[in-house]
Amino acid sequence: MANPARLDLGFRVEEQGEGLLVSGKGAGLKIGHMILMFFVLLVPAAMIAAYLLKGPLSFLSGVMALALVVVIDVAGLWAINRLKSPRFAFLLQPTGLQREGKLYPYAEIGEIFIDNPHMKGQRLASGDIEPAFMVAASNPAGMMAALSVVATAQTTAQLIGLGVRMGAGVNYRVNMRHGNKVIRLATSLDENTAVSLFGFLTRDA
Repeated sequence: MANPARLDLGFRVEEQGEGLLVSGKGAGLKIGHMILMFFVLLVPAAMIAAYLLKGPLSFLSGVMALALVVVIDVAGLWAINRLKSPRFAFLLQPTGLQREGKLYPYAEIGEIFIDNPHMKGQRLASGDIEPAFMVAASNPAGMMAALSVVATAQTTAQLIGLGVRMGAGVNYRVNMRHGNKVIRLATSLDENTAVSLFGFLTRDA
């Protein structure tokens, strides 16, 4: 007998009071991108190291000087990866979506959409939020039903396609429109997580 596959949405959904807390973080850099960025950062790392070796770290030489370049390079890579891994969280209440202390009534949310700054001017997927579905999901049985419908969002995935530049693959954003403002719900996502989150909020699955 086959074991049931574990459902991985790419984000967490937890009951909190009468609503659902949706949380997660950006995808960060992929291994291939990290290796490439390591070599790209070698030049500025070497320049910074050269400056330090002429000043406060002039006592270093040989292997220690080379180690300094590597340390600076790795520190820069770590900082970039942190910037690409921002955390996100918002609460789906019975009356609206709560983010950073502000409640956005469902009736005032014009749309939920995916975009990517590397693909300027392109709305990659758009749909309406499903408040009634969210309220129904605010109990254990309904919550399991909610999670089960987000396994794929095929129509959305076909619209998105593959990233066209390095970094595009982890630069997807899920947004909502509130009046004339665009509110970022999650940034620096990979395609699968963006589609999954979009599908969860719009039930496009």
